[in-house]
Amino acid sequence: ATVQVSSGRGLWVVDTDVENLGECDHIRAVREALEYMFSDPRIRVLGFSFSRDLARLQALCPGGGISGRNVRDLQKVCEGVMQTPKGATPSLQRVCEALLGRTLLKTHQCSDWQQRPLTRAQLEYAALDALVLRVHLLPLLVDCIDA
Repeated sequence: ATVQVSSGRGLWVVDTDVENLGECDHIRAVREALEYMFSDPRIRVLGFSFSRDLARLQALCPGGGISGRNVRDLQKVCEGVMQTPKGATPSLQRVCEALLGRTLLKTHQCSDWQQRPLTRAQLEYAALDALVLRVHLLPLLVDCIDA
């Protein structure tokens, strides 16, 4: 499984398949960066339907450095903005259609995400979710995030 992470400086697709990662310098560096990001109260982490991603990141960083205390789930923000019925959580695709008037293509959603390495098309598909959140939805929702 993958988790998409973006900031004002870049976008990363993090492979959280811990059984196949092993231990090397770049994995340790990714873990350290993630633990810093999730433990610093000055950093606001935004996600979309984030509970599964949080569990994957906690498995990747088993030291307890990722709690999710500084995470704001934009799916919940979108529920309020879109006034969805209780229990009807909107998908990112539905949010894009409703708030942006654009369709988010989900062509690679059902591809084989267990195979390694992931294909370029899979990585681009995964990165698109984070990009849409940061570049297109965040500016629309910024006033609602702390409400």
